[in-house]
Amino acid sequence: MTTETAPATSEKMLNNRDLMRMYWRSTFLLGSFNFERMQAMGFCYTLMPAIRKVYRGDKAAEAAALKRHLEFYNTHPWASSVIFGVTAAMEEQKSKGEDIGEDAITNVKIGLMGPVAGIGDPIFWGTARPVLAALGASLALNGSFLGPLLFFVGINLLRVLTRWYGLKVGYERGTALVAEVGGGQLKKITQMAAIMGLFVMGALVSQWTKIYFPAGGFPGRGPRDSYRHDDDPSGRPQPAAAWPGGAGPDLPVHVAAQ
Repeated sequence: MTTETAPATSEKMLNNRDLMRMYWRSTFLLGSFNFERMQAMGFCYTLMPAIRKVYRGDKAAEAAALKRHLEFYNTHPWASSVIFGVTAAMEEQKSKGEDIGEDAITNVKIGLMGPVAGIGDPIFWGTARPVLAALGASLALNGSFLGPLLFFVGINLLRVLTRWYGLKVGYERGTALVAEVGGGQLKKITQMAAIMGLFVMGALVSQWTKIYFPAGGFPGRGPRDSYRHDDDPSGRPQPAAAWPGGAGPDLPVHVAAQ
């Protein structure tokens, strides 16, 4: 009786050292940005360690993979690490002989550009960066040197963690991550991040802004000298004496930012 053992094709070929090399290369994603293919050269440069390892000994397949990843590419530079991981996993599966064509790899990469940008832009550019900047500015206005440090350390901590763990999760999950990006889970995360950012910004606005209600009217004018713009066919402002009973609004609002 003989027992056949299937080849262990599910074993990952890239280790943490390979992923770390991809991570450091990904920091130069925008180093050769151009208006023809945008981030394509940076994408190919980032994937070189993975391509060289999974296609080791097959120069023709390695050259074809490098050429394949010189096509147009553009998305959020931090969240792009997820696409690096997914693409590396698909290239690895292709090198093992699995039924994955070149078009499938390209289509998945292109299909992820829009959703990843739609997640990264509102979370990092629209929420994290302005919130951290506002918190840092509030500390700086009070004379604390921790204000700029909070912004610098906070935004770079987010950048490092997103790049590294996005790359690891993308590589480990592979194409299974594509269904999650297309689903509603990441959309809910984006909405929660936006709500949190609006909440923090609203709290800061209430701290920085004061509203005054002077009972005597505007400076230099009494309440009887106030003007109104409604109920006049000519569109010209009417003095308060023209109001019914000669009474004008006595509580004009002054809004001043600290």
